[in-house]
Amino acid sequence: MLKKLSLYFSCLAICISLFGCSNSNNTKSKNNNSGPVSAKKDKTDNALKSFASANIISIEQIGEATIDSTDSLYYKFKIKNNSKTSVYDISFEFDYKDKDGNVLSDDGRMLDYQLAPDKTAFIYSYFTEDSSHNKDVSTCVPKNYEYTANNVKYDIDLVSKELEYEADDIEDKVDFSKANILSFEYISNKKSSDDYEVSLKVINNSNTPIPYCDYNMVYLDENENWLSDDSRMIDSEIQTGKYALTTSYAFPDNTNLIKKYWVYKYSYDLKSKDENGYVHYDVDLQRKIAIGSTEKEN
Repeated sequence: MLKKLSLYFSCLAICISLFGCSNSNNTKSKNNNSGPVSAKKDKTDNALKSFASANIISIEQIGEATIDSTDSLYYKFKIKNNSKTSVYDISFEFDYKDKDGNVLSDDGRMLDYQLAPDKTAFIYSYFTEDSSHNKDVSTCVPKNYEYTANNVKYDIDLVSKELEYEADDIEDKVDFSKANILSFEYISNKKSSDDYEVSLKVINNSNTPIPYCDYNMVYLDENENWLSDDSRMIDSEIQTGKYALTTSYAFPDNTNLIKKYWVYKYSYDLKSKDENGYVHYDVDLQRKIAIGSTEKEN
């Protein structure tokens, strides 16, 4: 359960100061009146504890609603990290309303690319009801968003102006340098008016064959703002010291704006359990962390 900011904190603080608190292994702040002790640091001690301070991502609608070739209605939004720290695992929830303010549908979208301070990205929200109701949609309103920063997860309610947060406890974290066994060599790129194409090699630098892997590529402008991303999988076995050729595609609004691209995360399966008991690894090249799993992806 996320910690929720509310007025009862002041009463709770008085009760704790008067009566102390029982010994506990949880991550909540503790106070022991039996004498000097070495305090265990709470992972959320440095969390942003007010709505105003934690509401660091701005969102702006770009243009009007658009209907694509499949008759799907969507809205384009631009988000910006207005803080001085990088944020990741960003997700937004939207309400679709008619002209009278009735909620017709909702939608959730996520950006798993780490957004540095002052950088921007685009989020596309889609109306999930039957296209026959497209004509009833009047507005698409962001209602809340979540993000993680400095090992704390935040939930920002834009309607009630409330904040919730909790420690970002990563389970099954492993040695990044040992799990980071794949490398990526970019061979060529080409663009058209509709898409941007990158050919690359996925190289197996380990001493074991890799039966399956997937990767996420990000496409950036000259200032390293997010324009588009793409995910691809390779289900052909890559032998030790060998590579697989693959192609990534991006479909931004303007391919001429793409100036940089790179694989920012990937995952892979092993043929059998390793010494850690894992058969699958997720590797985040931005955050330099890796997570093991006992279940294969493919």
